[in-house]
Amino acid sequence: MRIRTRMTLWYAAVMVASLTLMGVLSYHEFVREAAYYYYEQRGRIGGHELDDWLRAEAEFERLSVAPAG
Repeated sequence: MRIRTRMTLWYAAVMVASLTLMGVLSYHEFVREAAYYYYEQRGRIGGHELDDWLRAEAEFERLSVAPAG
């Protein structure tokens, strides 16, 4: 069950990133969903909300950078 949950969370994160980059989701929606994903990865243990939010923002920036070429 744990592996299935990880795969489901990973798949959800990929889908959110893809939809955001296609313009379907806004920046805020992506960050909110990704931050919640990180919260779930930690076993839903609170107290790291700001860390999760900042990590999600950094992930959005990483995914949004177009490759040079």
